Amino acid sequence: MYVIREMEDAVTDCNSGCEFCNDAKVHAWDEAVVFYTGSLEGKNGNMAGKMLYRLAEKRCKNYKTCTGEMSKVNKEILRQFSDGKRILNQGKCQEIHPIKKKIINLMSIPLIQGTLRYAYKIARGDGTPKEKAEGVAFLGAILPRLYSCSHQDADIVRKHMWIDGDMNASKDGFKTVKEAFQRNYACMGIGCADIGGHLDDLTDDYSKDFRPCTDGFVAASGQARMIPFWMTALMLFTMIKTQVY
Repeated sequence: MYVIREMEDAVTDCNSGCEFCNDAKVHAWDEAVVFYTGSLEGKNGNMAGKMLYRLAEKRCKNYKTCTGEMSKVNKEILRQFSDGKRILNQGKCQEIHPIKKKIINLMSIPLIQGTLRYAYKIARGDGTPKEKAEGVAFLGAILPRLYSCSHQDADIVRKHMWIDGDMNASKDGFKTVKEAFQRNYACMGIGCADIGGHLDDLTDDYSKDFRPCTDGFVAASGQARMIPFWMTALMLFTMIKTQVY
């Protein structure tokens, strides 16, 4: 996703020490905001939006993670973007890294929600080709981050949900996929409350086996290695291009 690239560009401009480039770092940061929200949202939001901002709005209604008229994710991300711009204006380059990391963590939430939503549809519903394709698109966007935390859990999810995957690869495929993600929430800088539980469309209550989890899952064994964020960005961009929501 180009959001990450523009945040990295802002940090590079801030650290360059160029006395004639005072606005470059803030300009790049503003571009990150634009790529996150998209042009269709306008000043007050718009259902016609296509970017990650709109995805977060849609998923918060599925998972009961809205705060008032806005998703908790978007409310916090916009606050982080504002704090980042202020810090860049002050030339405090080292202080921008925690903000950038927080934004990346927050952007992962609707992608995980989307992946689990379609894992549930595949396992508990009709499992149509369309639902599987949407699951693959969401998984492709978040799989690099999961892999950076646990090779083992990423492989578990891939075997259940990827193009050549099978949700019947384990006795309860949805439960297996859900718990593989949950074991890595802490590593990805989020918690169970951030993801929430999925609401049943008919009862407006949580689905009985898709309620909010409780933090404290023990991570599966397996060596964790970091991978470049550009890989995550590429996968996110692919998902946006497919406009899967």
